[in-house]
Order: sequence, then C-alpha cells, then structure tokens
Amino acid sequence: MAVVSSFARCTVAVCKSFSATLAPPPKRPMTAYLRFVKQQFPLVYRQYPDLKARGVIATIAKQWNALPPEQKRPIQEASQAEVAQYQMDLMQYKSQLSPAQLAALKRPKDLIKKKKKMYRKDVRKLGKPKLVRSPFNYFVGVRFHDFPGTKKERFTSLVDTWKNLPHSQKTVFLKLADDDKIRYEKETTVWEETMTKMGRTDLVRAHMKPKAKRK
Repeated sequence: MAVVSSFARCTVAVCKSFSATLAPPPKRPMTAYLRFVKQQFPLVYRQYPDLKARGVIATIAKQWNALPPEQKRPIQEASQAEVAQYQMDLMQYKSQLSPAQLAALKRPKDLIKKKKKMYRKDVRKLGKPKLVRSPFNYFVGVRFHDFPGTKKERFTSLVDTWKNLPHSQKTVFLKLADDDKIRYEKETTVWEETMTKMGRTDLVRAHMKPKAKRK
C-alpha cells in the first residue's frame, strides 16, 4: 500500500512540476496496425454486434494480415511520418528541460516497472494460486513429446494440430480447463480473504483498477 501511495505522490509532484513551466511531453503516435484497428473497430462492431471486444480485435487482426502490401502502405507511411514528427518534437521538448526535469520525466515509468516487479514478488511470496491453464496448455502437456524436432518446431506442430483437431477430440482438454477455472476461483477466493485479513487489500481483485468496458 505504501508503494502505491508514494507512487501517486511522486506522479502528482512530477505533473505539477511540469504543468507549472511546460506543456506535457508530446504523445507517442500509434503504430500502423493500431491506426487500422481504430479505423476498423466501429465498422466491424456494427457488422458483428454480438462479438465481444476481443472478438472484434481478432477479426480486425485477420483483416490486417490479409491486407495486400499496397493497401497497407498508405497506413504505414502515415504512421512513419507521425513517428518522425514525434521524434523531432520530443527532441525539441527535451532540449528545454533541466537535468532534474529530465530525470523527473523518466521517473513515473521507472516507478511503474518497480511497482509491477514488487507486486509479482509479493504475490509469489504470499502463495497466490496459479493462473488457469487453457485447453491448449493441457493439450501441449499431453502431446508435446509426440512430435520430433526442436522445441520451436514441436510447438509449431502442436499449434497446427490443435487448430485442425475435431471438437470431439478437444472435449477432454476443454473439460480440464473448465475444472481448472473452478479450482482457481475457489483457491483465489480463500487467498484473497487471507490477504484482506493481513491488510494486503492492494493484492485483492476488487481493489484493482477495473478494465474499461466497451460501450
């Protein structure tokens, strides 16, 4: 909890320091792919209203992969132009900063990394239940040694085999994954109750920042 509080204080202090003297640093532009996603998302969503956000993104990813190079090129060139402008703007912005301001500009990112590292260390030390295994994970565990070659070659074979596996043969792995979800929820509920009693509510799901929902 102390780490979160100190991070918040530091971030606020840095924001105040910059807002008092300079405009915020230039915003990093989107990649060509993300530009395409932003452009296509409302179109795909209207076309497939029953899809969840993850399904919409997966559909757009397939569209991007299938897009001929000549149709990708204008998007990529626009993105490259924005990146070049961003780099020039960033250099100009940094040239106005003192050494202390440059250090402060980097600090929030460093603190976020430190916070994540400490979180992973804490949950590992406090015995947080293992994450749910997917049906494919179980399939790999059973069939990994059935294929020749290096680990990378085996994994490629496993992916191809899984994609072409009849649903009837996937059922056993789907059932194992479903059972593992039940195990995870039970163990996590007990673990979070223990964390709450210990005063570590910062590790409990209900106290973490919720993901933005699609409107």
